[in-house]
Amino acid sequence: MGKVIRHQKGFIHSEPATNLKQTEIKTPVHRENAWLSSKFVSDKVYSNQDITRVFLTSPQGGMRRSKRTNSLVLIAKVSTNAGDNPYEDRWQSDGYFHYTGMGRIGDQSLEYMQNRTLAESETNHVNIYLFESSHANEYRYCGEVRLAAAPYAIQETDATGKLRRVYKFPLAIKQ
Repeated sequence: MGKVIRHQKGFIHSEPATNLKQTEIKTPVHRENAWLSSKFVSDKVYSNQDITRVFLTSPQGGMRRSKRTNSLVLIAKVSTNAGDNPYEDRWQSDGYFHYTGMGRIGDQSLEYMQNRTLAESETNHVNIYLFESSHANEYRYCGEVRLAAAPYAIQETDATGKLRRVYKFPLAIKQ
């Protein structure tokens, strides 16, 4: 049996117990949901670096999945200029935040990458966190959210100006 070493970034790996050429084995260490939630305060503004450091996600994209923290971070860009953001994400009168799925050009699919993760969040038990951004590197934390109703398809224009099918995900703040 090899010696177990714990890294600061949450990984563990085993050193090989034999002289076999074995690559380093990395196993994710899931951070607890309460621990992640405790790092952010609703309505407070955070940097992209804050988000990526805590959730261990990519620094780019609107739907950022981290299997290491079992989380899906949603970034909603709030802009009145359609050229800045082809998505129309917003709070609506039903009290839910209607978040547009992944895919900037052409029809979206519920089977595509993080659209599937979000659509199946009730059964895959991924934790979902919502941030809104209206300025570069400023992300207002809305809170941990859940899928409040089934995703639905509507027609919107894509990044090239063509009409296409997009999916909207009604989200509610978790209580």
